[in-house]
Amino acid sequence: MKDIHILLVEDETIIAMDIGRCLEEFGYTIDEVASSADEALLYVEKYKPNLVLMDICLEGEKDGTEIVDEIQQKYKIPVIYLSSYSDEDTLAKAGKTKPYGYIVKPVDENQLNSTILIALSRFKEDMKKAQGKIIQLSPNYSYDLDKEELYCLGKVVEFTNREKKFISYMMEHLNRVIEYDKIILNVWGSEDIQTSTLRSLVRRVRDKLEDEIVENVSSKGYIIRKT
Repeated sequence: MKDIHILLVEDETIIAMDIGRCLEEFGYTIDEVASSADEALLYVEKYKPNLVLMDICLEGEKDGTEIVDEIQQKYKIPVIYLSSYSDEDTLAKAGKTKPYGYIVKPVDENQLNSTILIALSRFKEDMKKAQGKIIQLSPNYSYDLDKEELYCLGKVVEFTNREKKFISYMMEHLNRVIEYDKIILNVWGSEDIQTSTLRSLVRRVRDKLEDEIVENVSSKGYIIRKT
């Protein structure tokens, strides 16, 4: 659940506040709360979240399913629908957009979290199948998602367990800047580790690489980009 960014699309303020509270309690980051189709599309473009929670019935000309169609044409982002309805017609309409979940309001907290976790897991597997198990990071370097190994011209780059954990965590958030404290928490499992310790680890990782796979974003964190 660490560093999972969610866009919530809900036009009823009280419901949005309640769902937002639940998400924060579970440790998710809410990028924004959109109340209209235009806002939803704007925020998806701006934040590129890990997941969208989409209310089907929105005020205005477009409902949630139409927005999802537009989102899926441009981005690869899993969507979970929120709805007060579970009739056959509504479910059929939602099903055509291939959502990763469907939650009937009022929202149960545990169901919300379990649906999100399952959706993210399914999406990760779908991405592996869609793009293959190997991600080409640069002309020389590739990464095997299943084996969690980095290759240089087909040869495995040898890392310590901690270094390998760092690379694996960064690959889970490919093309996203991850703050120092979040990396520390996920690699060491503690907030007491100094940033200098992280820098030393990254320096050792870089010493084993010929390309600038790991980039430092000054005063923010690190990123691995797919070039």
